[in-house]
Amino acid sequence: SLLRTLGRYEEATRYLNKSIEVNTKVLGDHHPKVAMSYLDLGSLLSELGNNEDVMRYYEFALRMLKEYHGDTHPNIALAYNRLGHYYKNVLNDFDKALHYYKESLEMYRSIYGDLHSDVAGAIHNLASLYYAFADYDKTLDLYNQALDIKTRMYGQMHYSVADTYNNLTQLYSELGRYEDALSYSEKVLDIYKAFYGDKHYLVGLAYNNMAAIYISLKED
Repeated sequence: SLLRTLGRYEEATRYLNKSIEVNTKVLGDHHPKVAMSYLDLGSLLSELGNNEDVMRYYEFALRMLKEYHGDTHPNIALAYNRLGHYYKNVLNDFDKALHYYKESLEMYRSIYGDLHSDVAGAIHNLASLYYAFADYDKTLDLYNQALDIKTRMYGQMHYSVADTYNNLTQLYSELGRYEDALSYSEKVLDIYKAFYGDKHYLVGLAYNNMAAIYISLKED
């Protein structure tokens, strides 16, 4: 939501609770709109560090979604994805995060096939998990899978492709493979310039990242 984007979490929490109250009265306890509000409330409380209620809201939302949609639906895949984020970023539980990220990916694939943005996003989430736990070979393989999907969908010059190039830049820098990192950072810059022109903060950020790589190359 906008309030969440602005960092106004207490107001966002209040309005989400109000949304749940109103929608429950109008739509009933087990409507997917109510479930999605509980899912959003769990994510918001996670960001606020209120972890006591997060799992309760996530599990309640997931149960409601399954009762309404059955076992397979994009919103259920999204709920698995949120659970993966929570176990990775808050609880630091690799195995549980891996389980939910894989559930999300498999469900998206069963719904959409291989060529879909949600599939690419789920692969990215798995890659970020392996990166966080320093399994760089697996990370590289997954980023390349996501890149293949995105370039087939959007072509080479798309901001979503640039996101993956950025991830590859970071990964290769972490591995000390600075020439590879530089190659991908140049691709990022080209895409940002094509999309946003020369005067955009992302273009400035791309230049900054390239400068850091050149410094690393000089020091290497």
